[in-house]
Amino acid sequence: MTGQAPWTAAAIVAAALLAGVGAAEDGDPALSTALDAAIAAGEPRPFHGELLVARDGAVLYGRTLAPAATGAPPGSRYAVASISKQVIAALALDVATSGRFPLARPAGALWPAPVPPWANAVTPHQLLNHTSGLKGPERAPAFVPGSRFAYSNTGYQLLGRMLEQATGQGLEALVDGLLARCGIAPGSVTSPPVAGHEETAQGLQPTGTVPGRDQFASGGMALTAREVLAWAACLHGGRLLPAASHAAMVTVGASRDSRWGRLGYGYGLQLSEADGLREWSHGGYLPEGYQSLLLHYPDHAVTVVILENAAWSTDDLDRAFGPHDRVRAIVRRHLRGLAP
Repeated sequence: MTGQAPWTAAAIVAAALLAGVGAAEDGDPALSTALDAAIAAGEPRPFHGELLVARDGAVLYGRTLAPAATGAPPGSRYAVASISKQVIAALALDVATSGRFPLARPAGALWPAPVPPWANAVTPHQLLNHTSGLKGPERAPAFVPGSRFAYSNTGYQLLGRMLEQATGQGLEALVDGLLARCGIAPGSVTSPPVAGHEETAQGLQPTGTVPGRDQFASGGMALTAREVLAWAACLHGGRLLPAASHAAMVTVGASRDSRWGRLGYGYGLQLSEADGLREWSHGGYLPEGYQSLLLHYPDHAVTVVILENAAWSTDDLDRAFGPHDRVRAIVRRHLRGLAP
């Protein structure tokens, strides 16, 4: 992998041991060898969770690392953090097709009471692509809505309440109905996740908390890695939304800086075409003890799911998300026809 040292002999030995860990699946030996080494290396910090790579819905690679410190067995349910946002975005587009949730109109008519005086300065479109300027539930936009990108959990929480207002249904029921069309059982997304952990001076410790209902729309949904994979296949495989609605979701409406450079942002998805690879992605972090990453490469029909029940210190983002970035780099090299 460009810019990284070769794997040590110890890491290769450790990688070999992974063949018996969790759900070991190897549909591509070269890719599997590289990914095994990456997650076994324990650098820049250990991996605690589940990793799946699939093509056309078929798993090419599957591993679960469940160290004693966190102990999540294969098939565990994780809080998926900001992957939740693309579910809300797809739900908004789905409801919009009925005319009950116009994305480009002022949001005042959909705003849950009490309606602030500046509600009509914001549109659902701006909430979906983080250009609303909202920083808190009762605070006016920090800048002219639509003028720039500023990541906003508040915006997605508000979208959830607006969708309830527009449909007359609870958000959990709406999401259950959407996910059921992707083969995900009702109640899955609200089931308790495996215990989360946080990094402390004494190492990883249980947080004893899970995301609250107020976080459901912005990051509180709970799914297994297989369910996230089923979600991505359904969303991007044309089984959930009309083509025009899906196209709107993956159209750049704003841009943001990230660890990976400048990225476009659609509706609940980061968008990149770097190195000639179309990539639709989103990561997530919850201080309640979870980290996540979902990558999809539409031109190759390849999806990557990473779920962890450990939240590492964000004082060093490259370390906190290091295993995720290494997996991404290996998969991207593989898709470009280079040695992983």
